[in-house]
Amino acid sequence: MSSAYQIFVDDEAIDVLMTLRSKDKHEIRSFIRSLAEDPFQEGDFPETDREGRTIFTKLIGAYAVGYYPDHAVKEVKVFEIIRADS
Repeated sequence: MSSAYQIFVDDEAIDVLMTLRSKDKHEIRSFIRSLAEDPFQEGDFPETDREGRTIFTKLIGAYAVGYYPDHAVKEVKVFEIIRADS
């Protein structure tokens, strides 16, 4: 049985990802895939959301990827991909 976590990506984040140039898209997709094998990655900085959950942001080129792990159910949820330098 696999110990990898399941990854869920919000529809709006997928929409952004699909508009990116190939290099950026590849780097972000690689990072998202890496979360399945190492869901304990803390990105570049943590924050706490309104629900009290720790969320992480990973900077990749000009983009910020927001995500949080749910260790109880072995899932990582990617909730946003935004341009970080605008």
